[in-house]
Amino acid sequence: MKLVSALFSVRYQGCRYQLVQDDFFNNMPIPEDPLLLPFPEFNTSSLPKEGDAMMQKRIHQIFMSEQIPIVYESTIKSWMVHHPDWEYRLWTPQRLEELLQVKYPHFVDTINLYVLDSQRASLLRFLVLLEFGGLFLELNMHSLRSLNPLTYQSSCFLVMEPYETSVSDATFFGMFSDHFIGCRAHHPYLKALLVKLQYLRYFESFDRPIAYYMHFVYTMYAGAHVTFSPTHPNYVLLMTPYPVFPFSDPTRHEALYRTCADNYVYLSPSHKRVCQHLKRQKPLQQRLASAFALRQPCPLLSVNRLWAVPSMHIRAIVPKINMTFRIRGSNDYI
Repeated sequence: MKLVSALFSVRYQGCRYQLVQDDFFNNMPIPEDPLLLPFPEFNTSSLPKEGDAMMQKRIHQIFMSEQIPIVYESTIKSWMVHHPDWEYRLWTPQRLEELLQVKYPHFVDTINLYVLDSQRASLLRFLVLLEFGGLFLELNMHSLRSLNPLTYQSSCFLVMEPYETSVSDATFFGMFSDHFIGCRAHHPYLKALLVKLQYLRYFESFDRPIAYYMHFVYTMYAGAHVTFSPTHPNYVLLMTPYPVFPFSDPTRHEALYRTCADNYVYLSPSHKRVCQHLKRQKPLQQRLASAFALRQPCPLLSVNRLWAVPSMHIRAIVPKINMTFRIRGSNDYI
């Protein structure tokens, strides 16, 4: 617990969360319901300990400039500590524009159709991974151990958002995270995300359209390739939340508890199952012991706050960063 406790030592403008025990969920006054089966768990101990990586060893992150708010220094460095032989690339708007103009000029109009910055950012991260492969991470993701075992197992891996998000946000059940995506370059699932965008409009009324769109495309993709084995180069490995999201946002604990405890009889079966999941979950220490990463509860900073945020150049955080990688040539991937 010493390592994890140290993760939240940064204090800046309201980012005052700390890792807290959440075993009080075990005492929620809701009835036991054996008909609501537990959610499946992803067994990280069964992953291979050695082998050949099935995807590029690159870490990609996106930010507005090469000056990074110091609140993210520890999270970025954590990935370098556990992945010393991985290449790190920071994508600024200028580099993303270069990628679009050089490799995907036919996709510029499509990107500009989306009004929300969050949707455009998600589509751009799909393009980055399609072209270069590797791992995309939001800046508030913190590494706990090496992802190499995942790369030995699969050429593409996704993770579900915490089940309880569907209760606290009052949304439909089953969001995929676009904060943590690993895929080899030119993987057909990434291509599917970019060629099936006509379906994205069906999710625009949801709080996080991309998260549901990723699930929708995955369902179609997995259904069309049911014969793929986990070692197939085009297989997509889907992880349950705990390996990347071992605990809920502490700021939502009270709301989650009240939703389950006070409104249980009125919830949908899917939401009742989430409440049962919280009541039955393993102790926090056990979840952290098998996790690859966690999402630091400090919120991502909005653009209009950056001017007031102490920052440092990305090279001071990642001295070996590749700042001169070339983007060249055309393609026919999408």
